[in-house]
Amino acid sequence: MTIPDIKFIVPILIQLRLICFRDSRLISLVRKLLILPTIWLALSNTHRGNFDGIGPIGFVWAVTLFVGCLKSVDLGFTHRHSIRYIGTHGQRSEESKLDTSTDLGWSAFFDLLTNLRGVGWAWGYTWDIRDIRGISQAHFLRHTLTDIVKHHFLSTFSVALLAHAMDNNDILFTQSIFLSDVAQTLLLGAAAWSGLSLGYSLVSLLVYTYSRITHSHFDPLRWPPLLNDPLKMHSVRDFWSNRWHSLFKRQFLLCGYTPVVKVCRWVGIRDDMARLLGVQGAFLVSALMHEWSIRNALNHSIHPATLPSIAFFQASAAAVALETTIQHLSGRRVGGALGALWAWSFLLLTGIPMMRHWLHGGTLGYVVPPQLWSLKRIVTPFGFLAPADNL
Repeated sequence: MTIPDIKFIVPILIQLRLICFRDSRLISLVRKLLILPTIWLALSNTHRGNFDGIGPIGFVWAVTLFVGCLKSVDLGFTHRHSIRYIGTHGQRSEESKLDTSTDLGWSAFFDLLTNLRGVGWAWGYTWDIRDIRGISQAHFLRHTLTDIVKHHFLSTFSVALLAHAMDNNDILFTQSIFLSDVAQTLLLGAAAWSGLSLGYSLVSLLVYTYSRITHSHFDPLRWPPLLNDPLKMHSVRDFWSNRWHSLFKRQFLLCGYTPVVKVCRWVGIRDDMARLLGVQGAFLVSALMHEWSIRNALNHSIHPATLPSIAFFQASAAAVALETTIQHLSGRRVGGALGALWAWSFLLLTGIPMMRHWLHGGTLGYVVPPQLWSLKRIVTPFGFLAPADNL
């Protein structure tokens, strides 16, 4: 296996530092020019075989490469006046207007490097943090530890069942292929939710521990929940806009939504339709990321010509457009019990082809059969990813 390198991060780091400087035409030009080496270095990591045998880890690495390219485009074309820290309560909204004429320094650089959702920044996309105003560090610690235990159990349980299915001709519990596929799609979603949440909670705990050891400032509002209880979704739009994570939302909008809307307006398409098509553009960027990443992570598999990941995300975009149109015509949002039933049914049914591409035939990579898991593998976060002779 070829070990991927991380040289593609270097031009991104330079862009991050440059965008903290007081802007000039030269700095703006350099930020744009650095997009090219970022993309070239990222693509040099994608030769077939780079991800052989590491399955889910390979998928995460491929996503990292793709998002790195999007982030570079973001840093290249974002105007300096958008880089303002307004505070987690918005307490610096007026004061931050002066930030555009000064060097924000290395503290801003490190915050922009780790703060993918832009919590506290004018450009940020986060959940409504008013719900956790005044949260104490003790409450934050209890909540984080509880989340780690909960999502560790959920991720381990989900992957164990999925691995069991892969070892039993892709059938889970029932001989009904349809019901088995629905169950596996649900478990794949649960594994994604719990895996993302577990990783985020572990990072949050690490940062909190570091702040306690070094006696540095730690603001719990800087670390709001990554996902907003997806189980409570009441529509497809609510799921993607409010429930799922928004780590890459800015990049999807900048690279997908904004260009499509501008083109639509340029050719004379009215605003409502332009915005709906812009949503399709944002979902298309997400779809390309998932399809491209899974094809790089799969181990020399024969891929379906139907492009299942692209089909899933574009179908979601169409569902969002449909719900928006219903709201426009009726004056009522899709929601309630019927909305929840619609959202669950839609996401599970349209997600089946993507699940088959990712899992059937064990193509996502070898996972030690659950019946062979040691206690050490079970209690270790993400221990199911370790090779057979490691845990």
